[in-house]
Amino acid sequence: MVTYTSDDSFNISQENGVALPWTKTVDLGSGILDGGGGSLQAQGDGSADSITCRVVRDGEVVSENTSTGQFAVVTCSSF
Repeated sequence: MVTYTSDDSFNISQENGVALPWTKTVDLGSGILDGGGGSLQAQGDGSADSITCRVVRDGEVVSENTSTGQFAVVTCSSF
């Protein structure tokens, strides 16, 4: 399950049962913050020992985190 900021008004979208590796391109414009920003949260389905998220802005990794354990939850933010 992946929950993420889906637009420059900071609306939230969720996708369930996604195949990995999962990639989504979202145009956040400038949003509320100067330069914009967004976040995502993902939860594993119990079939892997870890889950990693990564936020990339203009080709640069601005946030990357890994969580371990069954049904692990991980969060990344570009704020």
